[in-house]
Amino acid sequence: MDPNHSTSEAHTRGREPLLPPSIVRYILTFSARHQVVLAALSVTVFLLSVAPLEFQRRIVNEAIGARSVTPIVWLAIGYAGVALLGGGCKLMMNIYRGWLGEKAVRHLRNVIYGATQITPHAHSAAAEGVQISLILPEVEPIGGFIGTSTSEPLLQGGILLSVFAYMLYL
Repeated sequence: MDPNHSTSEAHTRGREPLLPPSIVRYILTFSARHQVVLAALSVTVFLLSVAPLEFQRRIVNEAIGARSVTPIVWLAIGYAGVALLGGGCKLMMNIYRGWLGEKAVRHLRNVIYGATQITPHAHSAAAEGVQISLILPEVEPIGGFIGTSTSEPLLQGGILLSVFAYMLYL
């Protein structure tokens, strides 16, 4: 055994690493399908965010025209329906993000715990302290990032572009 290598390196030599070398690769390996679903929900949410603007414009134009109350009531019902649908989609997206983040945290904790159990000194007090410090707080931010890594930039950029496009449309 080479004294320049640690025991864990000698143990894992010749095996695939437990985790991919980059966070992007981990996201793609661990949650590619879920990221596609989150991207679709993000697109739905940002497209639905433009509809209330059009409803508001039409409600004001109908009220100024003072033709009849009936179209205003129907537009208000439509506005409420689109607002509820957009809010429901956003709720689904946020719940899905949270679930995906928690799933990633659980996976990372299991990988770290499994990796620490294969080393010969895994049961020493120092090793258990390192293990606990890695398993508990270190993986939480990574899990949160995995849940929002694709959907949040897509959602915010889509809202920005769709509002600008609507303003140009007017």
